[in-house]
Amino acid sequence: NPLTDQPHASKMEKVEKKAKKVEDMGKASVVDQSKGSSEASQTGISATERTQANPRGDPGAKPLGNFPFYYKFNPVEARTELLSKDLLRDMLSTHAQPTGKGGKIFLYLDIGCNSGHLTQAMKQLLEELAPEDVQVVVVGWDVDGELIDTAKSMFEQCTFDVCDVVQPDTPSKLQTLLDTHEVQKFSMISLFSITMWIHINCGDARFLEVLSEISGVTESLLVEPQRSPSYKSCRKRMRKTSASLPPFLDTVKLRGNDLLPALETEIQKQLPFKHDFGTTAWGRPLMLFTKATE
Repeated sequence: NPLTDQPHASKMEKVEKKAKKVEDMGKASVVDQSKGSSEASQTGISATERTQANPRGDPGAKPLGNFPFYYKFNPVEARTELLSKDLLRDMLSTHAQPTGKGGKIFLYLDIGCNSGHLTQAMKQLLEELAPEDVQVVVVGWDVDGELIDTAKSMFEQCTFDVCDVVQPDTPSKLQTLLDTHEVQKFSMISLFSITMWIHINCGDARFLEVLSEISGVTESLLVEPQRSPSYKSCRKRMRKTSASLPPFLDTVKLRGNDLLPALETEIQKQLPFKHDFGTTAWGRPLMLFTKATE
């Protein structure tokens, strides 16, 4: 009877709709889990780790740029693979410094070393290319004591210390390190993706002074500078997470097309020759400045 069958049909439709909804929810859950697994496999870092790095979900929102898990986002080989081994091999011979003990050392300082992963990778690369009579000595500096503790615990072959290079005592700390190893100059210093953090935490004038202080005590300077888009991204991240803005983020005048030329000009006052290694996967140039062509 159609009249008596209608309520029953209505109930069946409701049951089927409910079952379909449950099924769709299950599929959505599987998709979300799959996306999470895929994301973790691509970045090497889980959502839980990202949340731990920053409660608001953005580990990059740090006023000093000293965020953890950095090398899971920006793997070390993405930089080391760009470097010319032939050029490094020549530098290890020509930039090795004689010591008071009669030997030669290639003294390399990585400023802004974070947790030390790239510092250690650079040490391994340099040691592979170094002549037998050259000892590679590697030091890493970072402003964050916790990151330095992590580096010390993981990479005992390198020396790590806390140092804020925007402070006025930077020249004396650089000289102390040179005196400790009985050499006149560093063989190489690197600034991997920290020029912006120096800049926005000390302003234009001090930024150029820091570049000058560093360039004056080394035979070569390896730089991966941030471009202007990184400054915009930094402000966006800070505001999104309500983090404290770096003091000079909104007042620096060196930006846009003026930024990199000003950086290069200051460095080239003491290290006039520039070697371009290309651009990283995240769009930053990798450059080496030296006193002479190699």
